[in-house]
This record gives sequence, C-alpha cells and structure tokens, in this order.
Amino acid sequence: MDKDFHYYYLLLVVLAVAIYLARNLVRSKIGRRMRAADLFTGGSETAAGSLGVDIGKLKTQIFVVCCVYGAVAGSIFAHYMGHIHPEPFSPHVSILFLTMVTLGGARSVWGGLIGSIFYFTMKELLTYLTKGALGWDLLIYAIIFLAVLSFVPQGLISFSAKMSARFGKTPLQSGVSRDAR
Repeated sequence: MDKDFHYYYLLLVVLAVAIYLARNLVRSKIGRRMRAADLFTGGSETAAGSLGVDIGKLKTQIFVVCCVYGAVAGSIFAHYMGHIHPEPFSPHVSILFLTMVTLGGARSVWGGLIGSIFYFTMKELLTYLTKGALGWDLLIYAIIFLAVLSFVPQGLISFSAKMSARFGKTPLQSGVSRDAR
C-alpha cells in the first residue's frame, strides 16, 4: 500500500465493518444491558444491577470493545505514518474527537460520523469565507457549536428523528429504540 487512495479505500471498508459491528452490538443482549446501565440516557447502574446485570463485567466488556476499535485504528495509523510519536495524540485532538461526537450525537452509532462530517465541512467553509482572518473562523464555529447544542442537545442525528417524526418517515438513528429516544 504505497498510495494514499489505497488507505482511503481500506478505511472505507474498515469504517463499514466497524459501523456494522457497532449496530449489531447495540441491538444485542449486551447492548440492552449497556442502555439499561447508561446514566446519560436515563438508565441506572443500580436498577440494572438489581435486574441481574453484572455492572463490573459489563464495564469490562465495554472497555474491551473500545480497545479493539482503538487498536484497529491505531494499527492503520501507525502503518500509514511509518512511525509513532506522541504529537498527533495531544489533548487538543481528544477534545476535537469529543466535540465531533457531541455534535453528531453520542447516543447513535452514526453520531461520530455525522459530527466529523459537520465539523470538517464547517471548518473548511469558514476558513474559505473568512479568508484566514485570525480567529474569526473559530468564533463563528463556536457560535454554531453552541447553537447546535442549544437547539439539538442530543446532537445533529436527533434532528433527523425530529424531522422524521414531523413528516412521518423513518429516522436515521439506527440501533436506538423508540423508547431510548
């Protein structure tokens, strides 16, 4: 793999497999246990534990799944770069990833993808419109980010659910039951 477009197609395949596996995980027995114990969506660890969910085992399983996703991404990144150094993994990058997931919607499998598309589209568009004027693109982006969080607190993916409820179509939120929304 000596060309960038080879990695592009590899990443498209890996992304498709990762989304497929994540959707299946959310719909499985472990996914139901995860939603039951999730404090962010109205679940309760205590209530889930009283129903027989082993919270410690569940957290270990979630940690392992996250590590597998991180290992796959890290191995592709290391192979692409040819070396590893700590600069690409700064706290700024972690905050950027968290921002993308928050924008897209943390409760949906598609949230991170939608958030990253929105972030990079807005970044390029604002850089083009402000012609590189120092700080204006960041200020405008911050205003847009706050507006999205104010009007659509569950992320941009929930906007599709609101529109589909209004117009009677199926929402894009895959893997999230109607009760969880």
